[in-house]
Formats: sequence, C-alpha cells, structure tokens
Amino acid sequence: MTGPPQDDWRKPASVDYALDEPKFMAEYGRSMAAWGNVEHALSSVFATVLDVTQVHHARAAFHSVISFRDRLGMIDAPMKMVATSFPGIQWVRLNQEWVRLSDAVNKASRHRNLLAHMHVWHSPLAGTFGWKNITRISDLPIEPDERKKVTVTVEKMRDYRKSFENCTRRIRDFEQNLLEAMKDPMRDVILPSTQK
Repeated sequence: MTGPPQDDWRKPASVDYALDEPKFMAEYGRSMAAWGNVEHALSSVFATVLDVTQVHHARAAFHSVISFRDRLGMIDAPMKMVATSFPGIQWVRLNQEWVRLSDAVNKASRHRNLLAHMHVWHSPLAGTFGWKNITRISDLPIEPDERKKVTVTVEKMRDYRKSFENCTRRIRDFEQNLLEAMKDPMRDVILPSTQK
C-alpha cells in the first residue's frame, strides 16, 4: 500500500503542522466564492439600471473594470440618473436603498481584500491563520491566544462569508425592486386630473 504523495495538503506533514489546514482552506474557498456572488449580483444590477437587452455584454463591461470602487461608480452614475429622471417616492426609496447597499458592499469589500491579499501561516499552537502579508510577520503577537485575536481564523472567515451572502441577498432584492420600478417608472405618481 502506498501513502499519499508528500505534497498532499490534506495529510499532516509532521507534528508541527497545523492540523486544521483543510478546514481553513475549505472556508477560505467558500468565502471567496461567496464574494464572487456579490460581484455577479452587482453586474446584474448594472445591466438592469442600464436597461440593456444584451445583459451578458453589460456584465462583461462591468467585469472588465479592475477597481471595485470604480465598478460601484459604474452603477452609481446611472442610478442617480434614473432616480432623478422620474418623479415618485419609489425612486427616492430606491436611491436611498442603493446608497445604503453600496456602503455595505464597499465595507464588505475590505474583508474580501484582506482575504485576497493575506498570507496563510501554520502554527501547531495557533493553528492555520491568515495574516496581512509575508513581510508583516514580525508584527504578530507571539502568544497564541493574542495571535488568534488579530489574525484571520476560520471563524472570522465564516463571518465574512455570511456578510458576503447577506450582501448578495440584498443586491438581488434591490435588483428585483429596480426591475419592477423600471417596468412602470410612474407607478406611484398621481397626475392631476385633466377633466373639468
């Protein structure tokens, strides 16, 4: 019987190896995938607010922009236009919700950036954890409990993932409300009667 290859990350390499690495890496993958859903949902809002017939073209344009802040700006500009082009409380509410939502997504993107740029470390006492980057290791506390407080742990990643999933739900709900409003932009406007 042959054992697993030496580079099999699922099998501890030695007693000094952090045994929780598979759990950490699985949550890391789930968290990053959840962030991908946030960006995909935003690309749908972009296509919706532009009222395009070729949704995939709008999504491709959205994803061609590298900066996340600029992507949000790509939605901000047409949202302001539609929210001010049509009268009615539905547009005021949609604009207010977009401002709240874009703020929440922008804050969540900081957690995504932390995950995307961190370096993963292993310690038999602290387990597997993420830390800013490889050049900042000297800033880490030595004591394992103190180290866990300032590093990215499985639990923190799970919280980040849940916040990403919540953002995705909110974005999808927002898109549905935007679609309804765009079907009938004057839905809640009461026009003065023209009859005498």
